[in-house]
Amino acid sequence: MDYKDIYYKNYYEIDDDFIFNLKDFDKYKSNFLFTRNFAIITAFNPQNELLSCIENQDRHMLLRKDIEKLELQYLYARGFLDEHSEDGYLIYDINFQEAINLALKYEQYAIFYNNYKDRKIGYYTCNSKLPIVEISC
Repeated sequence: MDYKDIYYKNYYEIDDDFIFNLKDFDKYKSNFLFTRNFAIITAFNPQNELLSCIENQDRHMLLRKDIEKLELQYLYARGFLDEHSEDGYLIYDINFQEAINLALKYEQYAIFYNNYKDRKIGYYTCNSKLPIVEISC
């Protein structure tokens, strides 16, 4: 399975309340969540290097502090596929480049980004900024 397949099937749980994925996005796209730009970023497991729970939680808290410094609204987000999950944040009104920069600070391979204006949503690599998987909504 390549990254495109993984990200396409990955689920997000937002604030322990709303769950969605790209594979079934037509079911979810009318949700108010998708009416603003946002990024979902994690600080867990940089470049897919598995860290301890304590290391991941420390990084998670640092990411939250960085988001708060930007004075942006955020929600808790958890990405998961099968038995694997990672905590992160859905960050509203962050522009694409700012989201990439923040993810690079935490050595992430990719971000999830909703571009409301251009009606595109998907996963994008941090280094190249190219879509791994992207859909029009």
